[in-house]
Amino acid sequence: GDDASRLETGVWWDLNTCPVPAGVDPLCVRRCIETALEKKIGRASAVSIYAMGNLEYICSYFLEQISYSEIILIHAPCSVMELYGFLEEWSTSMITTEGSKGYTMLISDDFRIADPCLFQLFPGFTNFCAYPKDGRPLPLAEQRDPIVLANEFVWETLLFDNYAYTGDMTVREPLYICNVCNTYYEIFDEFFTHLKSEEHRTQLFDCVPLDDHKNPKHFCQVCNYLAFDNYNLLLHTKSEEHNRKAQEEDCKSRKRSPQLDLVGQRNKMQSLERGKQ
Repeated sequence: GDDASRLETGVWWDLNTCPVPAGVDPLCVRRCIETALEKKIGRASAVSIYAMGNLEYICSYFLEQISYSEIILIHAPCSVMELYGFLEEWSTSMITTEGSKGYTMLISDDFRIADPCLFQLFPGFTNFCAYPKDGRPLPLAEQRDPIVLANEFVWETLLFDNYAYTGDMTVREPLYICNVCNTYYEIFDEFFTHLKSEEHRTQLFDCVPLDDHKNPKHFCQVCNYLAFDNYNLLLHTKSEEHNRKAQEEDCKSRKRSPQLDLVGQRNKMQSLERGKQ
């Protein structure tokens, strides 16, 4: 009854390093997480899930489907610093709720996020962690006493082992948050449009680190894209948007300087000839 309603679990899911695997319906992820936690805790709890990261280059279909299962989407490119703030806010709300029992779970392959030291900053909670099958974050392997994690999960195993328990899912009203601008949206298209807006870019400029000349340290000149750090810049340069723009710029460059294209073709032919010898 009342005691069960006070059993709370906060889950922070790093979408950039732990995406939804092929073969898993994004709508079922919430129920998979809830079932896995219920097995470990021994009873059901009220689970709040926050899917966070740089959401600009994640498939919009997956994001929409995830959000319909009452998973809150947070655009948070400054992930580690922002996660600390999220954990602090959540733990404070749990402490001030008399008789509450708190559980936390981090789902990430980022060693800065999946760090036992982060859990130790918020004592008094039972902690869980999940990470992809191809990499256990190094800090977890270096745990010292006291052990701060009650259990570790392999992300793909967690999903597939509990997939049979999902059943019919209830579609709920979504919520989208841009943590850079501190704005909230209930309609996905409005949220995604905001991430590409000049308003968002202006706010991001106030957050990104600058060099001695007051220019952004991490910047893509091809796309005129601001990034918070090298990791976010890498996410951008791997995107279809960047590759398309880079190809367009390359074509324009060749048209302006056709002799460069001829040199490139000659070098390519010479390489092929050497390969035949």
